[in-house]
Amino acid sequence: MLYGTGALMIVSGADCATGHAVEAASRSGAIRVALTSEGAWAGVRLTPAVMALSAAELAGQIVQLNTLAYMRFQLKQQAAGDGPTVGQRVVSPAEVDRFTALLDARST
Repeated sequence: MLYGTGALMIVSGADCATGHAVEAASRSGAIRVALTSEGAWAGVRLTPAVMALSAAELAGQIVQLNTLAYMRFQLKQQAAGDGPTVGQRVVSPAEVDRFTALLDARST
């Protein structure tokens, strides 16, 4: 679904009013990705600033922010004692920090 609220657009695959377990945003806040408490995609928020990006740049940043949000979700699971199953890769806080710094250097 696509909802418009003035300058903010929300593309939602879940009820955004219920709150999110994890979010990741571009440095400027122009792009924000949210995951549910189960790690599923909850939505993307975009501000008008993203209109300056090409479709490829916007899509790339959304995918990268979704990856960061999922990494944060994994850390949150590990902290709660709900670690990965056998064969699942474990993400470290240092990896999340490095990926965050990389995205901050590239983002809108």
